[in-house]
Amino acid sequence: MEVATRLDPLKFPDETKAGLALVAAYILFDITQTAMFGGWFVANAFGEENNKVLAGAAQLVMLLALTIALVWRRHIKVARALRLQPLEVVDEAFARDAARVGEQIAPGRCNFMVTGNLADANAFCLAAGRKSRIVLGGGLRLLFRKDPQRARAIVAHECAHIASGDVSYVVFGWLLFVSYATLATANCVLAQFVFWYRVANLWPSYSANGYGFVDIVRLNAPFGFAYGFGGLVPVVGVWLLQRHFFRLREFRADERSAQCGYRSALSATLRSAAESTRKRATWRLLSMHPSVDERVRFLESMPPWGRQDAAFLTGMAFIVARIGEDMPSPGDGGTIQTAPTPQAMAEVILNSTPSSFWLTLALITLQLALVFVMSLHVYRTSAVTAHLGGRLAYRLSYVFSSIVAVLVGGFLGSATCANYAAAVADPRHALTLVQAIDASLVSSAVSMCIFWFLAVSIVAFASRDVTRAPKAPAAHAVRLAVRTAFVALGLQVVVSFGSSAIWYLTGGMDPWVIASLPSFTTQVLRGMPSLLQVVAIVLVGAAAIAALRWSGVVRLKTPRGPTHAGWHASA
Repeated sequence: MEVATRLDPLKFPDETKAGLALVAAYILFDITQTAMFGGWFVANAFGEENNKVLAGAAQLVMLLALTIALVWRRHIKVARALRLQPLEVVDEAFARDAARVGEQIAPGRCNFMVTGNLADANAFCLAAGRKSRIVLGGGLRLLFRKDPQRARAIVAHECAHIASGDVSYVVFGWLLFVSYATLATANCVLAQFVFWYRVANLWPSYSANGYGFVDIVRLNAPFGFAYGFGGLVPVVGVWLLQRHFFRLREFRADERSAQCGYRSALSATLRSAAESTRKRATWRLLSMHPSVDERVRFLESMPPWGRQDAAFLTGMAFIVARIGEDMPSPGDGGTIQTAPTPQAMAEVILNSTPSSFWLTLALITLQLALVFVMSLHVYRTSAVTAHLGGRLAYRLSYVFSSIVAVLVGGFLGSATCANYAAAVADPRHALTLVQAIDASLVSSAVSMCIFWFLAVSIVAFASRDVTRAPKAPAAHAVRLAVRTAFVALGLQVVVSFGSSAIWYLTGGMDPWVIASLPSFTTQVLRGMPSLLQVVAIVLVGAAAIAALRWSGVVRLKTPRGPTHAGWHASA
């Protein structure tokens, strides 16, 4: 059900900048924690094969050097290859018109350049300090003569990127990710080359001792996980996050330019582009850039802004879980991930050595910040759904898909961490695959429960916010964080008292014991649900509410309270 007025999605706190900065922080952290990005070869060259500090430092230097080289290539090589010229020198009339659009959206910050290719009607931004360059394809000069408003819409979209200040973030974030993925891939290939080169040299000795090809593959497993394949796993999680942020910034730039009077022209331009690109649109999930059809839907209607990105939530839970697995332990076997209560978690932190204490504190802060970015996404989608007429039950129906995404992401992030993978693959370690799965299920179940409390808390009050005047984004974000924390804590207290009362009156639940998964299925107190039972209860309850929407029992209705005029889009 589409309402008469359009909600302004730009009034919500923007998670793209904070999200990209946090992803960059994770990459810089992860590159120093293992030897899976080429550092093992550097350390080995210095005769320090087991020196993780040297390996991590070498990897950090290689990452930053490669990123700087890619930035230089983008800004220097690309500019030379395109033979850029100032727009005012080549086309004075178009330059004046583009300058007016730039002053309307990003005053004093736009510097227009143009290529000599008249067949190119695309445009993009090059970060260059406060006054960034907007590169316009030469074909836009022809479009300006044919349909000035559509040419202005394309210019307005690029100016919106400049106004949001996300150009430098995106360029650096993308090239940092490319460097990260390149090092992981190169290290994996090189590690396998070294292994099989050594096997080829020692094959007569292996064969004489009764080793066959299958035995060599088994020997390769711990080596591959310790020095190769393990580095490729987090690349997938980082890619899911960056994909979400890059796509969202495109939608926000479209919306900003649309609110400056170019909605119909930009929509028409995208529709014409869709006809020529639809046949080539394959593997859209792998694209960091939204399709033109998606951009048109976000421009012309509100429902797409209210849809949760399950891939993003999965990737975020994946990264949060990996950070938790990389936290240092005090040496007595206790870890943050396995602490059953907040008091036990505090004891683990306080018992850490001074160096690991500050590292643990920094990693917990990074985890909380990433969880907050997840909360911003849930909050925006819930508020938009409330504006469209989604009552509480309708909004809660979307919690099912989000907690499943978090459960899956948390399990994969924990199960594929370097320590578990290498230990399972190496027969010298006592850790078995089943034990690793058990520990990963515990970690993912705790993450899912925490997210459930946060998601339900956010969904509950999102409808009230759109009926009141919007606040400045920074104040809005702080207020959201504080309120969500208090509401989630209150909800947890209510659930705890309720479950305790049921346990006291009925004797609780019979255990669902699975001998191979003791941590996940054992009840801490007889009758109180185990983690397996908690997950089952939450999933069944959330699925039951989601089924109400799937069956059409609950649907979008007329909002109970009118959306405050301050939330309305200007155009």
